[in-house]
Amino acid sequence: MAFCRNCGQHVDDTDMFCAACGTAQTITEHMGPTSESDSQNPSMDFTTGTRHQPPASDFTYLHFKPKHQPTTRRPADAWIVMFFVMAAIGAGCWLFLTPSGKSLWKEASQEASAPTLNEASQNHEPAASVTTAAAASATEQSGHTPTLPTKADASVDHCRNIVPVDAIETIASILPAYRMPESSDNLVEDVEYNISRKGTGCPGIARGDFDGDGNQDYLIGLSSITGSGTAIVVALSHKPGWTVERLDEWPEGRSSLYVDTGDPGTYGRTEALDGPPEEMGEVMTLTCEHNAAIFGTIESSGVAYCLQQSQWLHVWISD
Repeated sequence: MAFCRNCGQHVDDTDMFCAACGTAQTITEHMGPTSESDSQNPSMDFTTGTRHQPPASDFTYLHFKPKHQPTTRRPADAWIVMFFVMAAIGAGCWLFLTPSGKSLWKEASQEASAPTLNEASQNHEPAASVTTAAAASATEQSGHTPTLPTKADASVDHCRNIVPVDAIETIASILPAYRMPESSDNLVEDVEYNISRKGTGCPGIARGDFDGDGNQDYLIGLSSITGSGTAIVVALSHKPGWTVERLDEWPEGRSSLYVDTGDPGTYGRTEALDGPPEEMGEVMTLTCEHNAAIFGTIESSGVAYCLQQSQWLHVWISD
């Protein structure tokens, strides 16, 4: 038989609270007299279980426990957190372990580290040439890696500060009817294409060693001051001083002109042309031991020039 330790009232074994006083889990159970002194104790009422100041040894106190213990359940939020953790781990494995993930990470890193157009313009750092060979030459001579623009901007002239001032002055004294090229001389989409090829953003200027002396030279598509014509020249560095040689002149079409630096090697005439060479200095095949000077009309024609024994030879490589 069980009794409430607080008020002494009878409490059923399955009840968690005393009906008389509302006390929770403080139920005591009297197991009868435990000694002779208990049966002779006038303060003990075995009928109701009530006792006045009983000694601790006279009662056995039992803490009531519910028959069904509540089960511990994992919160729903834990499953959500676990899902996102596993997704992050999976994404990391894909990003760093798969070829496509590595490529994406590399492109994102390069884009994040690339300087803006304004930064490149303010710093006036030399830009790299269109070709890897010219870029390596620029790095070797300047002592640091050139900065490339990331996209075309009509308000920025990417042609500025590429050609040294003394070379510009020499060109101006020889060809006063022309000026140095600007990015705006070409269409915006052509400037963007030049940039996409790791160019300077200036289709009218290219750098390379065009005479094989180890110095950095410049291939420049000058713009006519009075019209839409152009003069294609090569400024050869001799330290000190410059030699300016005119390769060709166009009466119009400056907006579609491009200049480029060709790697050393052999260049053959395009199959689109029939018949023997007709122009002065034109050949069927041209082997150049240093950089070739290439220019032409964007998405149309191209001609490669090479200086051999103080003479400029050329071959049409596209038409």
